[in-house]
Amino acid sequence: MISWNKSLVAEGLHEIANSQEETLISVKSLMDEYHGWDKPAEYYDVLMGDWILHFTHQVYIARKELELRSGVDPHPPVPVFADQIEFLARCVETDSFQKQLQWILKGLSEDTLLQSLRFARDSVTIINRRRESLLAKCARWISTSKPLVLITDPYVKCSRLMWACALIKWRGWVRWNSIAYPIRVVAKLNSEWRTARAATSAGAENTLVASIRVLLPIFMPVVFLEGFSSYRKQVLAFPIARPRAVYTAQALHTHSAWKFLIAEWKEKGTLLLNHQHGGGYGIDRTHSIEEFEVRVADRFYTFGWHTKKMSTIPLSQPSLQLRARKRTRLLLSCMAMPKNPYRLHYQPMPGTIESVHHETNNFLLHLVNRQNLLIRPDTTDYGWGNVKMMQDIVPGVEIDNRKKTAARRFAESKLVIHNSLGTGWLETLSLNIPTLCFFEPNVCVFRESAQVYVDALEAAGIVHRSGSSAAHFINRLEGNIDQWWNKPLVQTARQEFVDHYANYSNNWITQWEKEFKSVLSTGARAN
Repeated sequence: MISWNKSLVAEGLHEIANSQEETLISVKSLMDEYHGWDKPAEYYDVLMGDWILHFTHQVYIARKELELRSGVDPHPPVPVFADQIEFLARCVETDSFQKQLQWILKGLSEDTLLQSLRFARDSVTIINRRRESLLAKCARWISTSKPLVLITDPYVKCSRLMWACALIKWRGWVRWNSIAYPIRVVAKLNSEWRTARAATSAGAENTLVASIRVLLPIFMPVVFLEGFSSYRKQVLAFPIARPRAVYTAQALHTHSAWKFLIAEWKEKGTLLLNHQHGGGYGIDRTHSIEEFEVRVADRFYTFGWHTKKMSTIPLSQPSLQLRARKRTRLLLSCMAMPKNPYRLHYQPMPGTIESVHHETNNFLLHLVNRQNLLIRPDTTDYGWGNVKMMQDIVPGVEIDNRKKTAARRFAESKLVIHNSLGTGWLETLSLNIPTLCFFEPNVCVFRESAQVYVDALEAAGIVHRSGSSAAHFINRLEGNIDQWWNKPLVQTARQEFVDHYANYSNNWITQWEKEFKSVLSTGARAN
């Protein structure tokens, strides 16, 4: 397997970006042909963009892996995906889909391969996987049934009480709806059309775009082809009035019912307002999820950073709510990533994830005072055995059972150490909790506009390029953490970074209301 360092990731992201426009045209052609209509490419970008992105990355990875292999074992039958969730789960949990792609790509020169493909099942059941919380149900009950702004899947980490207060305040013009209405579609696979369409697209050209064009009809989720008409009909029958704007932070990813609605509504003039929902945005040199979200949104809200696009503007996220607690812990907050490369990005991938584990172990080995150390592992280990590795280094160390929230753990900590540059370090820096981060230099590549702020954090001792460096820095503090943290150099570097990349706020309700009403009054995309 390839070691996906930053150079190979950069090479891949560049080729994928160059293929994006032609790939979307191929998707439009395929969908229009199957459904017998003529929809704009933008419609399909909203509806399918997250799946197209991950599928394109998977095809690129398969092509790259084939360059290193002399042979590929057969991997029939072809998996059949009901929706994007099934597709992404397969990419993350197993390498079987990658092997399937490689087998088909390797055999495209054989005239009979595509016609002889066997599919794993001949029908699927598609359902709406969303569940609505009691709070969401209550919010719908008190809100207007004809909102100006509809909110789905926001990324809010404030207290439930504060979120409820905002919804009560806005109840006359804003509605929170999880779009969790029941859907059930049983669709029979049209395997003959899929294989015939793939064979029609096959040719002598050996490019990423050409490979995608052949593979699209084979692997496209059933919800977009055989189950599309019935699924769309059920979604459009939902008891929801079309608003003038929709707001989300996460629904563009795998929430099929919501995306079916928004693709239709946008054609009729509804504005899509999308908010950043994690780390890496605005910081990584290239961030494919960010590019997708910015492209399809009428407004894209950031945690503080700007771009040349006028539609991309800062808007604060709700700040975490921390109760005052005795701060006694050293908290090591750990990330974990799948063993399978499911998307190219400047985060640990196979070949560099192992380096992150190694540096985390080095941190523990070199840390002198481990008293009150609490290790908070990621929710999923992905089979790495990280907890056992760390327990072998520090026998008896306390492992967080994650029954308490991250906010609670942050409030209990005199210092939080992150072994990756994800979302957690943005939160602790914003909360002004003493923070250290270490990252793998062969993974991260920062945007030119962000590099100066990262450099300042490194000069202040907040960011380190290895686990051992972070541990030695803590050792030199000799317990005087607050004394270091409150130095003007440290606080200036922290605040300038927070202003641009971690702008959480307790005043978010006022900011959101002002922004939403501004959008409603102008009623136009800010290009």
